Amino acid sequence: MVNRVAKGKRAEREFEKYCQMLGYETWKPAWQRYGSKDIFNLADIIAIDKETVLFIQVKTNMSDFYKARKQAKEFMKNRNINDLFVVVACKIKGKVWRVWVYNKEEEDKVIDFDKTAEKMSCLRKHESNENS
Repeated sequence: MVNRVAKGKRAEREFEKYCQMLGYETWKPAWQRYGSKDIFNLADIIAIDKETVLFIQVKTNMSDFYKARKQAKEFMKNRNINDLFVVVACKIKGKVWRVWVYNKEEEDKVIDFDKTAEKMSCLRKHESNENS
């Protein structure tokens, strides 16, 4: 049986590397033993480029993926931040990522992709990719 914490940290590191490959600068809080390390109880990682801020929550099981989506929409509901995107990413089937991207101004979208950085371009603000 795989340790849940180790599995989550591995998934976070992998997704953070994808964001960096796309040109985002990333930051995540230092690890702490007790309590939540989530930023605003919402994100594991913050990624920024010249025009976009991403709050990223990484999950490793689908039930948590859906809960995180609901929590993200609730977080954004009363905030008027146009260039903030909330991303919930879930590693499924070992090598496939399901990524949900949400912004108040745009329609939310879910994209599945394998380990290719080209497919990660769904995180770019001005592109709209369909499910692969």
